[in-house]
Order: sequence, then C-alpha cells, then structure tokens
Amino acid sequence: MIGFSRRQLLCALGALSLPGLPAAGQGATLRIACIQSDVEAWVARQILAAIYTQAGLTLQAEMTPPVRATVALQAGDVDGELMRPLSYADDHPEFIRVPTPFYRVSVHAYSLPGRKIRIDMPDDLWRYSVGVVRGLAVTRELTSQWPTRQVVSALNHELLCRMLKAGRIDLAVDTRLRMLNMLNHLGMQDTVISPELARFDLFHFLHKRNAEYAQRIDEAIRRMISSGELERQFNAKLRSSVSMRPEQFD
Repeated sequence: MIGFSRRQLLCALGALSLPGLPAAGQGATLRIACIQSDVEAWVARQILAAIYTQAGLTLQAEMTPPVRATVALQAGDVDGELMRPLSYADDHPEFIRVPTPFYRVSVHAYSLPGRKIRIDMPDDLWRYSVGVVRGLAVTRELTSQWPTRQVVSALNHELLCRMLKAGRIDLAVDTRLRMLNMLNHLGMQDTVISPELARFDLFHFLHKRNAEYAQRIDEAIRRMISSGELERQFNAKLRSSVSMRPEQFD
C-alpha cells in the first residue's frame, strides 16, 4: 500500500477542486445597510443578493432608517449601502461606488382626488407644499433647492401618506412602487398619480475597506444584464411586492 503524507494529500485534494467555485478568502459576507420596512429596498435587496451570489459573496442585510444608513457606513459599522443615486458619490467621495447601476426608480407626485391638482412636470411642484420621506436621496434631488417651508419631511412612507390624507401637505413625492404599496395598504387607491417626474439609476456603494470587491460585484451585474437575468429578477420581484405589507419587508 502506498502511503501519502498530509501535505501530499492536501495538494491532491486541492487539485480536485471544482471549477467555478470561489477561491479561498473570496466567499466573504458583507453587511449592507438597507432601509427598513421599505418595498423598494426589499426588491433591490433580493436582486443584490442574487448579484452577490454570482460574485461569490454573501449579503447580510442590516435594517436601518434612511438617515442612519449614511452615518453607519461613515462609521464603518456596515460594509456598504444597498443603493443610492449617482449624485451620492459627489456628496460622499469617501465611499466606493460600484460602476454599473443595478436598480432604477421612477418618481411621481401624489394628490387627493378632491384637490384637482395637475402636475405634469417638476416645475409644477413649486406652487404646492410637498411631503417627502426624510433621508431619501431620490426625492432630495427634486426638492433640494426649494424653500424649507415648502418641503415637509416624514419619518416613513406610512406617515407621508397619512399627512397627505389629513391635508397637511398638498402633494407627496416619492417613487412609484413605494407609494403604490403604501396607498394600497392604507386603502387610498383613489389617490391621483402624476406622470413620471424623474427616473434614477441606482448604484451600490461600499465602504473603502471593501474596495477589492467592487470589480467582482460590477462584473456580476454586467453578466446578469447581458443574460437578461437582472431584468427578469426585477420584474418578478416587482409583481410579488405590490400587495405585501410593510412588516414583511424586514
């Protein structure tokens, strides 16, 4: 019987490793800040988890309010943020932006049917008091230059919709999926929705200590775009999320 040393056996086992599996040290788990109780973040989280799998990584979601996500990443308490618009990179050059966007949102204005407010373009919003959710960069893009008294911030989407229903604001401005989900949940399906006012591609951001993973994640995104898998994932999660309740998104 031919004997093998421990070193020879380990080398032989290494040679039999299956192709395509991550090499040692590549299967890292990254803790990613995700907005809590949010349908858009839930959909994006499922898609990014699939992207991470393609990249040989694991995503661990850390649920947080929008305003806390940036603070957590700056402090290094998390490894990245789920998604932000391109302009976020200008405000936070200390973060690493994965170059290819993996998600998109459309922004609309919402009003009560009895108000008969007509909004066709962003400039039409100036005449009204507008409610937004605090800490969401996509709505801040539309309202950052407006007088402070004209923009009312809510802590979450349920409060935003209740403010609209109570007449405390003329319009709520937010992404289509978020508002459709919350309006459906609150029985406000007759709310009037404007045409699309803006559309944003959203990017994944990493803490600078995780810069080594940016290219791998980007390559996985581009592969899934080329194969059509990213679009399939997006549409499937979109359909399943509209009727879900907010507590299901955590």
